[in-house]
Amino acid sequence: MKIVSIYDFFQKFPDEEAARLYLEKKRWNGSIVCPHCGSHKVSECKNHKPMPYRCKECRKHFSVRTGTVLEESRLPLKKWLLAIYMMTSSRKGIPSTQMAKELGYKKPVAGVKKKEQALAKSIIVICPLLSNGYYSMIIHSITERAKDYGYTVFTVSTLRDVSQEELYLNLLSGFELAGVISLYPPTKIAQANALSKQVPVVSIGDKPDACRFDAVELDSKKPGYIIAEHLLSLGHKHITYICTPIRPKEIGRIHRLAGLRSCFKDHGLDPEWVEVKSPTIAAYGRYSADNSEYQNGYDMASQALDEHTSSTAFVGNNDMTAFGIMAAISDHGFRVPHDYSVCGFDNIPLSSMPQIALTTIEHASLAKGREAVDIIYKKNTQKNISAKHHYIMRMEYEPELIVRNSTGKCKITNKTKECHNIS
Repeated sequence: MKIVSIYDFFQKFPDEEAARLYLEKKRWNGSIVCPHCGSHKVSECKNHKPMPYRCKECRKHFSVRTGTVLEESRLPLKKWLLAIYMMTSSRKGIPSTQMAKELGYKKPVAGVKKKEQALAKSIIVICPLLSNGYYSMIIHSITERAKDYGYTVFTVSTLRDVSQEELYLNLLSGFELAGVISLYPPTKIAQANALSKQVPVVSIGDKPDACRFDAVELDSKKPGYIIAEHLLSLGHKHITYICTPIRPKEIGRIHRLAGLRSCFKDHGLDPEWVEVKSPTIAAYGRYSADNSEYQNGYDMASQALDEHTSSTAFVGNNDMTAFGIMAAISDHGFRVPHDYSVCGFDNIPLSSMPQIALTTIEHASLAKGREAVDIIYKKNTQKNISAKHHYIMRMEYEPELIVRNSTGKCKITNKTKECHNIS
């Protein structure tokens, strides 16, 4: 078919597939040859991913662009053919400005970067609360590792507001980024999955169902089980789990409680002997974001003590909550661990201070931050650009019990004898 007009051109090349087949015929004339090693032993890839062809000899992927001036170009083949047609069909040549106009090319404004490229070497960290030392630790480790790879780090806080999370995920989809790290399991899984198709997305924490992005995982049932075993070994058979609001989206909080109760069940004890103290969403919302977890721990523990709880130990859903519990016990005239034992989760730096000495769980917070950055770097440095982000990485660290002075043997009183059925 001879092309004599623009109409003829679009008739011959209605889509990108037609342009590809035309160039393949011109280059290989029906006998495809590997441009890497010259072998004719070539197989066609399913769905043409990461490239249409793979050599059976050198095992490298390739396309009709490979080894040509078009190899590094992101322009569709159809546009290249149109440009060639315009240049060869014009007797007097064609000005570059006219060709640019015909091809839909716009000259970038001098001194202004496109917004989608402005953050190409940046990692965005989505954090629920900056006031919690656990998240601060991870952000520090992320920032330090990012420097090694030449990345910059920006942190945004959602304050655990789902609408804020959704806003950030949608906003970030308009940028070319090095990657996104969420310091807690995202609630808006669909938006996070969609974003992960554009840039590497890594979640730190319990893995959400249906997630299609990378994760540095923590199975919070394990830490809960470990804490319960420790308390049972000290004779504590009634404990109170104090937590911020337990909602379906808060996977970690639910799993820690499940781990505690699972351990009690495995030891032949009633799982309901792990009581739960958690505020309503409305009540929790009245706290200042700066000290909400600490204040919640204080208020819930105070309520339990005022009710003359049968528990001899308290477990906070994290270290900040546990600090509040310890303060409430002291303000009510009791001592830790003489009267009540207290445990937390996360092992933030304050937990090891002599005045606090909190028994808690270490789950490699610093290592998780570094690993999240490593995952992003590995994905961004894959040689085959078209193969980026096509696999999902999972990394999990085992929790470790850190025993300090906040836990001790259960104090036997008439009340504990009654609750534990001791004669």
